[in-house]
Amino acid sequence: MATAGTALAVLGLLVAALTPACAAPLRFVKQTDLPQIGLRLKLMPHARETPPTPPKVEIYRFTKGTESWKTEMYAPLDLWRQRQHAGSWADGAGNTLLLARINCPLPEGFPHEHVSLTEYDAKATEAAERVRDGWTEPELALWVADFTGAKTAAAHPVTPRPLAVSDLLQFDLAEPVPATLAYAFRVRRPMPGHAPAPSSWLFARFTLAPGADRDAARQAIREKFFGSVSPIAIVAPAGPSDTFQNPATLVGGGPSQPFEASRKQVRDSIRNMKDWWYVETPHYIILSDLGTRHRRLVQQLQADIEKLRAAYAQLIPARRPITTISVIRVFAESEAYTRYVGPLHADSVGLWMAAKKELVVRPTFGGQSAEDRDSVPRATFHEAFHQYVDYAFDYVRPAVWFNEGHAVFFENAELRGGRVSIDEGRRHLKTLRELIESDWLTADRIRAILAMSYPDFYAGSLDVKLQRYAVAWGIVYYLRKGLDPEAPPAYAGVLDRYGDALWQTRDAGQATEAAFAGIDLAAFRDELVQFWKSASRRARARRNLLFAP
Repeated sequence: MATAGTALAVLGLLVAALTPACAAPLRFVKQTDLPQIGLRLKLMPHARETPPTPPKVEIYRFTKGTESWKTEMYAPLDLWRQRQHAGSWADGAGNTLLLARINCPLPEGFPHEHVSLTEYDAKATEAAERVRDGWTEPELALWVADFTGAKTAAAHPVTPRPLAVSDLLQFDLAEPVPATLAYAFRVRRPMPGHAPAPSSWLFARFTLAPGADRDAARQAIREKFFGSVSPIAIVAPAGPSDTFQNPATLVGGGPSQPFEASRKQVRDSIRNMKDWWYVETPHYIILSDLGTRHRRLVQQLQADIEKLRAAYAQLIPARRPITTISVIRVFAESEAYTRYVGPLHADSVGLWMAAKKELVVRPTFGGQSAEDRDSVPRATFHEAFHQYVDYAFDYVRPAVWFNEGHAVFFENAELRGGRVSIDEGRRHLKTLRELIESDWLTADRIRAILAMSYPDFYAGSLDVKLQRYAVAWGIVYYLRKGLDPEAPPAYAGVLDRYGDALWQTRDAGQATEAAFAGIDLAAFRDELVQFWKSASRRARARRNLLFAP
């Protein structure tokens, strides 16, 4: 029989279970210097800096007479937000802080929904001229509404104001901007021989964790955050790293003005990020926050990726001059990588994010096995092919068998003594030979994989996807390195015909049909199987180096 005390205890547990848990209070304890914007302030406990999301690229096709070309375009709002971003942080409780410079109203008057970098810069210069003599309160409110996505923003002075802050405005945001607290502020900077003068306007946006007490958060922001703000000397923004730069790959200007504009945009994306740096090669810019113990790895990557880029171009020449710098972002921490790529790709080692125009790499350098240590360059070589082929075909995406088959082909590259060689991939070879030994690899299955769309190719279990990767790689490896002199002559031209047809038709499926036109897939399957069963033919293929030193 339950006692009254027991009943009350059970009732208390039920009430606790049904009552929403309150989020941990917003606190600021981590003293941090931000020399790129000249501030010292306190951040949330365990706050980690998060890279800004690059503007999404939209590809526009233009025609003039018989000539056509594609150009990268952007939403002006995305470019505007990126150019004013000064830093962002997230803590373990779900709170975030974003800092921005209020340096330019949102540019307007563009003739199209999306613009080139050159068009944007011209309008941004005009917009900055409108506030050259200073910002009014209505102009600040409009800036805040545009930046946060609110319909309107109403400014209210915050009092009492911390001593180091000369101006502090709090904004009430009209929906839809949930759980957001927004402030514009200026700090007093000491002037030699004069009274302290206010600096330029800055913006702070706090996004609160679910269940957070807004009133308590406002008090903490006013007293603890702004109360901790003080000016420090402004230093040059994040820049090239002498420590990580490989002198052999350092270059001057790029091949074209659009290429250099894309390089500058990438440099600017980390200009305010503490501990981030970049290094450059003729075709790449590498962004990272790795520590100095990885210096040799980064310098080797710069040399290797350029050699591999030449190998990509030898087998699959670019159909139009490439006018975009290739970006590789290497994270120092796996958690930061996971946040950046999102939950769908959380288990990946590397990823070509086409919409962001970034090849992103997870840090697995600390692994104990040789496979773990080798995973970063292998993933980079694989994803860098996807990156290259997007540019080489002017954003016309090839069929998935061609794309993934070559990516796996190049992930097995060995770079020694200035020479690129391609070896067999042990993991995919094991899968392919199992498919061959079990008679799974029929002509109909080859035909189905050649016709697959990207969603179909990536669907199913991991084992099923590995089968498709293995077959696509097995076909590409055989056609690139393993053709027997007795094989039908048409086999030798399949991959080149594919590239030509893709460029002419702009259709991945039609290009596959053109590449395999006149080829009996049953006979092709038999020849493919014979190659992979023959130790002597595979040994001869391994000696086929393909690339000159």
